[in-house]
Amino acid sequence: MKLFSTHPVRGREVNKVGSSNGTHQVHSVLAIAILAVFGIAYFLNPSFFTAHKVGASSTDNVSGWAWSENIGWISFNNTSDGSAQAYGVNINAVSGDFSGNAWSENIGWISFNRSETNNPPSAPFVSGTAIANYNKNTGKVTGWARALAGCEVTSGVPVTSCVSSGAGAATGGWDGWIRLSDDLNSNWVDKGVTISNNLFSGYAWGDSVVGWIDVAPTIGGVFVGVKIDAPANVPPTAVIYSPAVAPVNATPSKSIVFTGYGTDLGVGDTIVEYYWAYGSTVLSQGYASNTTVFGIPAHTFTATIPLGTYTANTATGIRFVVKDSKGTWSQAVYVPTFTVSNPLITVSLTANGSPGSISVAPGSTVTLAWTVVGSVPTSCNASIDNADPVSTWPGAKDIGGGTQGVTQPNFNQTYRISCTNGTLTDAAFVTVNYTFKKNDGRCEANKGETVINSPLDCKVGKIREVQ
Repeated sequence: MKLFSTHPVRGREVNKVGSSNGTHQVHSVLAIAILAVFGIAYFLNPSFFTAHKVGASSTDNVSGWAWSENIGWISFNNTSDGSAQAYGVNINAVSGDFSGNAWSENIGWISFNRSETNNPPSAPFVSGTAIANYNKNTGKVTGWARALAGCEVTSGVPVTSCVSSGAGAATGGWDGWIRLSDDLNSNWVDKGVTISNNLFSGYAWGDSVVGWIDVAPTIGGVFVGVKIDAPANVPPTAVIYSPAVAPVNATPSKSIVFTGYGTDLGVGDTIVEYYWAYGSTVLSQGYASNTTVFGIPAHTFTATIPLGTYTANTATGIRFVVKDSKGTWSQAVYVPTFTVSNPLITVSLTANGSPGSISVAPGSTVTLAWTVVGSVPTSCNASIDNADPVSTWPGAKDIGGGTQGVTQPNFNQTYRISCTNGTLTDAAFVTVNYTFKKNDGRCEANKGETVINSPLDCKVGKIREVQ
């Protein structure tokens, strides 16, 4: 596709780069010749242009007319021309991508669908899904459309899709591409297609056959150009920007930043209120933006969230809604499900109610009690420091805490417990000492008592147990 560096003035172009009137006349003669070919094709085959079926119409949100001095009127929706055949062009409310078909009585279907047009001949959108896009933030329309007649392989035989980016064998070298803007061309800066308040303005370029296309023509001072047909009031759309995913390891003391914004396709509509809540609890409410996201006014706040699980799309989820200047609220969007909990596992252990060391006589019953708070562990296990084959303490313990009685051996013992959830672990211990009984020099002890090694003349081996 060639791009002539001309300045558009309602379809009458003045060449700015040394082209002569003769050049312009050559272009006009070429356009007339190609249109004549299509006219003959139509005479021989009346279904020449109507064979390509498109979906449409009232469900598409673009309508109105564009004008080319070379090919005449271009309709963007059958609701504009009253045609019984449903067709139309649509702009995605979220992405801004174009799709669908426009119609010219002289060159037939003009498509915005890559599946029909094949890849554009040059940037932008040489790959991807869309071939044209509307940036709501800047108002600029970039990309391409294509007259499918430019793909004709056999004269008089319409095509439903183009096999390549190049011209069809039956088109005399015309490829059908229509460029919507080109700010890289110094003579076309800010003269491409734009949209403001849902009304199109500016020019597209369709090479020598189509020429300049005015998307904002008027008749008798009345605008009949291309426009986005928004309903009386399009509900706004709320978008959560941060956190894009659920907070990780959220705690009651961890600050979480929430950021969201709203979009609205309604003519002149703006977002006037932002509202964050869970259940009946309002986290933040603002009537003006306090930041921007991608250049869009947005609302952000920082909060610490109480313990609990916040389930998306339920009453317990954290939701975000916006209201537009016509008083319409958006549907709620939710932060992905997450849980706020104490990230620590805290284990404590006592012996007879004491967290410190105690002393008891051998054979006494010692009550060991353990508690677990914070994150819920997946397992708790107990152990002892000194081997004792008859001890009942070692082994798995209740993860919710509990008590257990143990019999104190005739030696010191340290009792331990450890709990974990696979990531976090905590442990506790308590030491229980056995007591000695002095025997005033006798090397004997009552059953269950232990004699200390005193006085000095009480030798090892002479200690006996009194029955």
